[in-house]
Amino acid sequence: MPAILRYLGISLTALALALVQFPSVAQNAQPNAREKLATYTKPAIVRVVNGCFGFFPSFYQGPSGTDGIGDAYASYGVLGSGFFITPDGYIATYGIISDIDCEKELTQQLIGEGKKLVPFDSNRPDIKPKIEHVRNVILPSPNPESRQEPLEFKLPSDDSKNASIIKIELDKENAPSLKFGESEKVGLDDVTLVGYAVGAKDNKALKDTEAYEASVSDGRISNDSRKLADNSPAFEISASGSYYAGSPVLNEQGEVIGIITPTEKDKIRYVNEDEVADGQPSNASELALAIPAKAVQKLLTSRNIVNSQGEIDGWYRSGLELFWQGDYASAKEKFEVVKDLFPQHSEVDRLISESNKGRVNQFSKPNFAFWGAIAAAGAAVLGLIFALMRRKPKTARKSSGDVRPFSKPAQTGVSKTSSINAQAWIELEGRGEMIKLPLYKDTHRIGRDPAWSDVEMPASWEVLSRQHAILKREGDSYRIFDGDGKVASRNGLLVDDYDRVDTTVGHLLRPGDTIAIGKNPLEQVRITYFNAASGQASNETKMA
Repeated sequence: MPAILRYLGISLTALALALVQFPSVAQNAQPNAREKLATYTKPAIVRVVNGCFGFFPSFYQGPSGTDGIGDAYASYGVLGSGFFITPDGYIATYGIISDIDCEKELTQQLIGEGKKLVPFDSNRPDIKPKIEHVRNVILPSPNPESRQEPLEFKLPSDDSKNASIIKIELDKENAPSLKFGESEKVGLDDVTLVGYAVGAKDNKALKDTEAYEASVSDGRISNDSRKLADNSPAFEISASGSYYAGSPVLNEQGEVIGIITPTEKDKIRYVNEDEVADGQPSNASELALAIPAKAVQKLLTSRNIVNSQGEIDGWYRSGLELFWQGDYASAKEKFEVVKDLFPQHSEVDRLISESNKGRVNQFSKPNFAFWGAIAAAGAAVLGLIFALMRRKPKTARKSSGDVRPFSKPAQTGVSKTSSINAQAWIELEGRGEMIKLPLYKDTHRIGRDPAWSDVEMPASWEVLSRQHAILKREGDSYRIFDGDGKVASRNGLLVDDYDRVDTTVGHLLRPGDTIAIGKNPLEQVRITYFNAASGQASNETKMA
């Protein structure tokens, strides 16, 4: 008997080691510290534009030698970076000149270029400059319609004109924000620069969405005791990239210890979105100057603004940790909260989409080493049990005749994103393909947008909108709503192929209900609702 006990101990130890060695079926490779810092930080970075452009009446020589009047174009201003410092829309950025004399600056620029401007004539009110002042914060949102927001100036104090605090109004005051660190302890340390790189928006090879994505690079403080022209302290940074003024400088903990400063050469001829800059900012070199975070914190104190982070930052970080551990289902739930709190978040749509793909791979590509170890340890335990049974008296073995051998249940259709054994589910069928979606959350989403939908739809189901339907739990059943609950889908949800479900009242599903999407039978997708708790069984299905 002692030998058998030893055998049992060895077998159970092998099983435990297998579980410890392979804790997840599809665990991701952990990113390094710098990659994590970049992913945490980028959602808080914004573009800041402050300047003006205009058209001025100008003489030109026509073909016959006589002077004509045309329009001369000029622009003036600064294109920079900034970052949220509070969830309610306060932003730290470069030292903004809030009272630019646009007409003076643009006139001097055109005269310097040799343009002959038409003098103002009170008798010709139609011949006068047309000037527009641009003051915008451009969010890194993947949605072009929600990018530009007018900014409100919170002017710099008399002690520091190299940084400014501005504010934008947000529908939901849940912006991701960065924390300031102790710049007094800065030495010749390694740092990270996060912001908009010089030339990124000017590079026409980039997709428009990519041009609005912040860049990240390594740097090192090469001199920690520089002085700016106004005798204020600064430190010099050598970096692998070139960044616009206002970009934050981060320490190893991801805290802001400085802000890249603007110079005269930062005032480039690039304010209009459609114009390409003739020159480059001074920071196009690999050296940059940054004012310490302490100077910015002094501005905050003078305005009674408290640097803080909101609940969105906690949800986002916990979602990332789950994602990197391979727990895609839990990570996606966290990311969906982030998206609801701040729809303009730069990273969350991509992470939701990758979570969906990760869940598919998790169940379609099992880790054979893991299951092999489990099988080996399991076989050892079963062998031990068999040996113990053979040592029992015959009277004890009679009861074993009632034990049925374990048999694997038959496979049924499962969702592309989940293998949860839910009591309720829907089956979507169209164009010869079928998907089963278990219903186990309070809210489920259906659509062609993989970052929004709970299940990835076949490409051939073009009848679906990107955000086609929402299902919400109601008692033991679900109520289905058209569109995203506010905006209706293109082809709707049709009950009995006739009555259209609306976006507000919806339709309470009963077992066996079938709802059609679209009216053309060749393109139509049909949704059938099942609920085992109501005693209804599903027909045998198959996956596409």
